[in-house]
Amino acid sequence: MIGTLAAEALALATGIFPKHAPSVAEVKRAATLHGRLEAAFKKFLTQEEPEEYEWELPPEQGELHRQLLEPLEGDEWAPLHVPPEIFGQWLIIINRARKYIADKWPIYPAEGLTPANYELDSSELGDVWELVRALDGLDGIIGDLKSHTLSPAQMAAFSECFPDFYAVAVGGDGLDEGEVPLLFSLLVGMLKSEQEITADQEDMIRVLQKQPDQEPILVTQPQPAPQSKKPAQASAEKESQSTMTRTEVLESKQQRGK
Repeated sequence: MIGTLAAEALALATGIFPKHAPSVAEVKRAATLHGRLEAAFKKFLTQEEPEEYEWELPPEQGELHRQLLEPLEGDEWAPLHVPPEIFGQWLIIINRARKYIADKWPIYPAEGLTPANYELDSSELGDVWELVRALDGLDGIIGDLKSHTLSPAQMAAFSECFPDFYAVAVGGDGLDEGEVPLLFSLLVGMLKSEQEITADQEDMIRVLQKQPDQEPILVTQPQPAPQSKKPAQASAEKESQSTMTRTEVLESKQQRGK
């Protein structure tokens, strides 16, 4: 996972439309993305009101579609400061993200002598641009989370194209044994401090976790390492809390006099 995680972080640092090989600055930036996301999660969980949504005007849609359909072929770049295996994975990840969006692009063939497609209406283009915001770096995901506009479609795209980074941030099959997802760690800290969160924040957490509306927020503890042994009662108690809402966990503690 380490290699692919590093490549995914590098793709998030460069964006999916790079004009040159990853620079030294972008390699360094990739190493800071986990900390940047942690700071963003903390701000989101403690903010009293959502931030104002900052809309970015999409580029001309014909040019955007062309970029999405054009695979990145950067073999000649081969930067010396990026290991070859990570550079190769970086190319694969960028092309995977481009293809994901291109496959979601609605196609309406136009009738006529010259092959052409009808242009998308503003709503359809907005849906495509939403996916671009989700995959072209972390800025779009973080901004939409803080403004409470993050959508299930964006998180589906992100988890599909950056599975290891998503696993480390939110949880998933890509976690190493005993590794704790960032969101889980922060939610546990909130439970311990009895910090309140709003209904809108809960909705956004469900979006992050790819859970349906009104489903309990998942607080899933990764399986302990083999050498770690805990009493059966404590393990059962933790399991019973794994799908509780924050309110239910607090009520359970109060009933036990804690």
